[in-house]
Amino acid sequence: MKKISYPLLIVLVVCLGVGANDLINERAQPLKIEGKWLHKKDFGQIWPLAVDSVQMCCKEGKYLFLQTRDRIFAINKAAEVYGRDKGWEVIDKIWVFDPNRPSKKMDLSVIIDEGVKHCENNPNVNHQHTIASYTSY
Repeated sequence: MKKISYPLLIVLVVCLGVGANDLINERAQPLKIEGKWLHKKDFGQIWPLAVDSVQMCCKEGKYLFLQTRDRIFAINKAAEVYGRDKGWEVIDKIWVFDPNRPSKKMDLSVIIDEGVKHCENNPNVNHQHTIASYTSY
């Protein structure tokens, strides 16, 4: 049995710890934006996501995104560009394929419509661009 020197072991552990810490810090921090919580149980078979619940949010009336407990997913192109350097992820990571049409993704409009309604009903949000911007997906 070969012996591993303690200094080498310590260096290895520290390097692994630093790498893991970098991965954790790359994740987007949830924003303090009021959104509407949507739950899979309320949508049944038409739920298009691989997670059980999301908070649908909009920012400045044009950035439509979903938040989970520890991740943010851009829904429209404007949000994708805006959130790219902030650690936001693309919706494709949690958007599931339609079991009836395996080459197509599930219809996102069921949750996007809820997001647009939320943006339109929020008096602090300029929503004039929201509807046009989400149609890019």
